Amino acid sequence: MKIALSILTLAIALFAFTVAGQTVTPQKIFENPSVRVEVLSLSPGTGTGRHQGVEAELGIVAEGAPTLDSPLSHQALQSGTAYWLPGLIPHDIRNEGDRPLKMFIVLLKRCD
Repeated sequence: MKIALSILTLAIALFAFTVAGQTVTPQKIFENPSVRVEVLSLSPGTGTGRHQGVEAELGIVAEGAPTLDSPLSHQALQSGTAYWLPGLIPHDIRNEGDRPLKMFIVLLKRCD
């Protein structure tokens, strides 16, 4: 019984760690050969984790107040503001506020 309880406790801890470590995946709302548009929603206290893409990125904050951290800057953004990042720049978007965050991400895949 003691071993079964220990295994159950370990399984619950591993599940909680796995859920907490998951990355947030934005929802794709439009894509063609030149551009992809995504909606990113983050609960308070969550973030995207450090990531980078080949595409240049334009982010537009619809609701909330995210923090953008990259080698180029550390910015506290507000609703109605935007940011621009060239491709291949590692960055993290975090919702350090107390209300949900919603923003639109426009990724420029190629310029024709």
